[in-house]
Amino acid sequence: MSIGPKSAEADDDRQQRQSKFEEQSSGNDVLVSDSERDEITMSQARTIESQRSHIVGVPLASREDASSLPPMGAGKPYPPDLLERDGYIVEFGGADDPIHPQH
Repeated sequence: MSIGPKSAEADDDRQQRQSKFEEQSSGNDVLVSDSERDEITMSQARTIESQRSHIVGVPLASREDASSLPPMGAGKPYPPDLLERDGYIVEFGGADDPIHPQH
């Protein structure tokens, strides 16, 4: 079976696109040192902490009163509020945190 002129042109076009892609991807990769990566990670952690403090750290006075909530049913009382919410928040432990999602 011989290769027709259209399939040869398609192969040439495919090879040109592949070589252009290789040229673009090989020379423009950004190299980041470990210390820069750690600094970026710590900056991201600080940003997340700041956002969390603005969201979770809302004063209790601004929350709705429990009396405005509907009853639990069967005469059950609502459980007590958490006293120290910060104790229940999972946080980033540093650049060597083994369970951080970016590791």
